[in-house]
Amino acid sequence: MTQLGNVIDTNYDFTQLPELIHLAGVSFENRQELIKNLKEEIEIKLIRDPKNPYDKNAIKVYVKQNKEEIQIGWIPKEISQILAAEIDAGIKWYGKIKKIIGGEMQTKGLLVNLYYVK
Repeated sequence: MTQLGNVIDTNYDFTQLPELIHLAGVSFENRQELIKNLKEEIEIKLIRDPKNPYDKNAIKVYVKQNKEEIQIGWIPKEISQILAAEIDAGIKWYGKIKKIIGGEMQTKGLLVNLYYVK
């Protein structure tokens, strides 16, 4: 397992990505209620959504909760356009929630770290 950086294990030559990634789409489909029950360091799963009508590089983010996988957001577009090719090529990506941001009166957000398995 290697932390995200310049991905040199593939034929792709990507620029370095940020250490912490702010998930997109966390305020839709009752996800704010789900975020209230999450804890830092929970593993996340990345799943490609190539048929997404808005973004051919879309990547959904899931957590496991009560033996069920639940979507909590999306990898931001500028990052998913880099990772999509990797996932499509068979590189296994996962991550962890590093920080839950926001407060009682504001929308909560999630900052995550991403990793890939060599």
